[in-house]
Amino acid sequence: YVPSEEAVYFWNHDGKCGKFTIPLEGDLTWESIADLNPYIFYPRFAFAAGPKEKQVLYLGWTDDRRITICKYESGGWQQVSLTQAGGVVEGLTACTFETGNHLHGCLALNLRFKKRKNSFNRDDYKACFLSYNPATESLSSLLPLQPRQGGQNFTTATEVDKGKILLVEQQTKSRSKPSLSLLSISDTPSLAPQQVINETAYDRWESFSLRAEGELPISMPIFTTYEKNNIPKFYKLDKNDQVVSVGSLSIESVGNSLVLPFSNVVYVVTTVKEDGKKKIVSYKGKLASPAKKPDKKS
Repeated sequence: YVPSEEAVYFWNHDGKCGKFTIPLEGDLTWESIADLNPYIFYPRFAFAAGPKEKQVLYLGWTDDRRITICKYESGGWQQVSLTQAGGVVEGLTACTFETGNHLHGCLALNLRFKKRKNSFNRDDYKACFLSYNPATESLSSLLPLQPRQGGQNFTTATEVDKGKILLVEQQTKSRSKPSLSLLSISDTPSLAPQQVINETAYDRWESFSLRAEGELPISMPIFTTYEKNNIPKFYKLDKNDQVVSVGSLSIESVGNSLVLPFSNVVYVVTTVKEDGKKKIVSYKGKLASPAKKPDKKS
């Protein structure tokens, strides 16, 4: 999602790229853009970065120990960074965060450091947090490497407040309950476990920020859970830091679904069967505005 464009981009595994927008009149529209490196089977990531008035879309991937970042500009892709990660990249996620009058990219990586061939010790696992500065087109470290357990990978990240990023971590190839942690990006960056009550286990988690409009406009993180050929379900954190449902679509899908989060509306694009024929449909949802606080004078 690129805020200044109010557009959501899509990067398919075959290298095809496209752009979703919402016109002033009408519904969701799709536009194809330049392809980018087909058949990348390594971990991939995306974020928007640049001045608040105009950001650029960045896509990237890892090839064992290397991190490659490209930006979409003037209708084409340009490689802007090629960085050595140090260890072997086991998994990563990325998101956009605000700093001053600019948006930067944040990368959270799980790294594996191999022991010597004849060593009886197990490999070391570390978490690495990097910031991408679009002005210098470079990556810099946010925190020292953090010890990690093998098999735990960051799966999604989203900024929940200025300089605060909520990270979701889950066991690789496992239908497990994820753990959450909060990464603070400030004068003294820190990482702390987020004490969240969660009884929900799914194959895959994603997250994004959604704004509720009204008398009390707020933004909050929304979690999306996926199971193959099932409609995604949506969750949020309540005031007690418990993962609770914010509703789901009661329809039967016959294929995978695509969730497209804009600033204050989210679309679900999926395939349904009507009169014996398959049909691509989209559904639109909004976050309900919080109730107005009662007047304390009454």
